Amino acid sequence: FYFTLGSNRTVQRYLYWNSFVASYNFGGSPNLTGIAVDPAGNVFVAYPDVSLVLKRTPAGTLSTFVSGGLAPRYLAADRDGNVYVSDQTNHRVLKYSPAGTLLLAVGAAGSAGHVNGDAATARFS
Repeated sequence: FYFTLGSNRTVQRYLYWNSFVASYNFGGSPNLTGIAVDPAGNVFVAYPDVSLVLKRTPAGTLSTFVSGGLAPRYLAADRDGNVYVSDQTNHRVLKYSPAGTLLLAVGAAGSAGHVNGDAATARFS
């Protein structure tokens, strides 16, 4: 399992309780809020203060996965390697391909609420 130490920009990996495997420092903003790991072992972290999601590969390469115009809060990855980002400020859920291409945006940007609907009319708070 993985967890963030947001105050020092670090993600730690354990196989089970008290079995430390690795620590990954992501640098930058101290406010890590979300983490996801895809099937390939890439680790993604959310930095809402600076509007970006970073990606660290198993080989240790650090890159920007998504940036600008969003406040990422929570992350998830599916079995196909797609990454889901909750955009807190814009009240949306975004789906990105493994390459970082936006595939789907659900929720009307900037419109908070609790409304069921299709991708364009749903509202989240």
